[in-house]
Amino acid sequence: MDASHRRPFSAPLPGLAWILFTLMLCACAVNPATGRRQVVLMNSQKEIEIGAQAAEQVEQQMGRVEDEALESYVAAVGERLAAHSPRRDVPYSFRIVDLPEANAFALPGGHIYVSRGLLAITNSEDELANVLAHEIGHVAALHHAQQQTRRAGVGLLVLPARVVGGIVGGTVGDVIETPFNLAGQGVIAAHGRDQEREADQLGQRIAAKAGYDPIGLSDFLTTLEKENSLQEEGEGTGLHFFDTHPSTPERVETTRADSGEIEWTRVAELSPGRRAFLARLDGLLLGTNPAEGVFEGSRFLHPDLDFALAFPEGWTLINQRNLVAAEAPDGRARLVLEIASHPGPPAEAADAFFAELSEAVRFERGEGEAFTLGGAPAYHVVAALRGNGQVYLDLTWVEHEGLIFRLTGAAPARSFDATRRHFVASAASFRRLSDEQRASLQVTRLRVAVSRAGESLSDVSDRVGNAWSLPETAVANELPAVGALPPDEPVKVAIPEPVVLFR
Repeated sequence: MDASHRRPFSAPLPGLAWILFTLMLCACAVNPATGRRQVVLMNSQKEIEIGAQAAEQVEQQMGRVEDEALESYVAAVGERLAAHSPRRDVPYSFRIVDLPEANAFALPGGHIYVSRGLLAITNSEDELANVLAHEIGHVAALHHAQQQTRRAGVGLLVLPARVVGGIVGGTVGDVIETPFNLAGQGVIAAHGRDQEREADQLGQRIAAKAGYDPIGLSDFLTTLEKENSLQEEGEGTGLHFFDTHPSTPERVETTRADSGEIEWTRVAELSPGRRAFLARLDGLLLGTNPAEGVFEGSRFLHPDLDFALAFPEGWTLINQRNLVAAEAPDGRARLVLEIASHPGPPAEAADAFFAELSEAVRFERGEGEAFTLGGAPAYHVVAALRGNGQVYLDLTWVEHEGLIFRLTGAAPARSFDATRRHFVASAASFRRLSDEQRASLQVTRLRVAVSRAGESLSDVSDRVGNAWSLPETAVANELPAVGALPPDEPVKVAIPEPVVLFR
């Protein structure tokens, strides 16, 4: 800025100072967990509204585990803990998301989720309770409100426009961007280490007041540390808890030391003892949910909808509840398959799609082509989207099993010609499952085996056909990998089973 235009340093204008002072007073709140006054730009009602929107989006994209008994059990443990939360101006809820990775997170407004992958590696109700209490701690300490204050105007889910550059909105923008940017963004945020430590301290005290052993948090973090080491060695189960919950040996030791200083009295557990707790988990789905389709290499197989589609080799693959997608290694091209919302034959579905698109963005539609794909009616067209940059879409609609599927390929104009061959090849691969493909589909479930006299963990695994490696089994059970187990010791194992088709 030119020095001649600078305002001489002086005290703020009286009117501005009063406005700022008034805003600060309105935005200050007493943190119910710490008792400290802090600036927040989101009151409880607004937080509840934002949380409800976020919960709807999370459940739509991640899905919930369809096990009423298990989710009711998790909710009962959570409600017992929430009764001792220092913050009671939001309604708490506890649900299980259909994710194979181990994770837990809290949304604004008291929505708390654990994944089925996390449940698979818990070994006691104390551990589960401490994880839930940790997430309650984030809500109680207003951590989401603090983050919102720092963002001051950032939307609910931040969707970085790596391909579309901000020129695509509505239907196409959501399809291209959302599956790659939900986790770890916006409300499912990575908390800083100070917030994690605060949630640890609050969570252990909440758990203790509810009658749970606060050392359960340290025990669970220890399992995660070991699993993280397995991942680094290429032998882990793909846990992602550390992506949003930084964990260190120091944190494990801190929570262990803190647990010894917390006074607590045991209240009867809902599932007392390891055997009763593991019985709750028996039959839990492990890995990919075949009801949402499975990947075999780069080929996607959907048993219930009876189709297969090959995605480009080497691309990052994503399978969500409402779509399946792939991203090029350089992040500059994407391919998304979903069930189209527009009814009718493929050509009519395309017309309806472009009619909706015209309300959001300028585009040029190429000449369409009707053809058959795997014996089914199909329609193909290329479109150019106009804006600050230019993106080309390669779109194919195909009618299958009474549904219309849309395959959307997107790439910048300058690289579209080179990338389009991948889009065309994937579309051409769409067809019904072969008998061999159907026979190859399996589901892996958690089962509880019982050790026999003199058996080691390896012996149990061999006897029941455990799909987990010995290190994975030892970590998931908090049991030694070598040596004889006590007789009648319950052991979690992963058992492959045939997929039951619902067609």
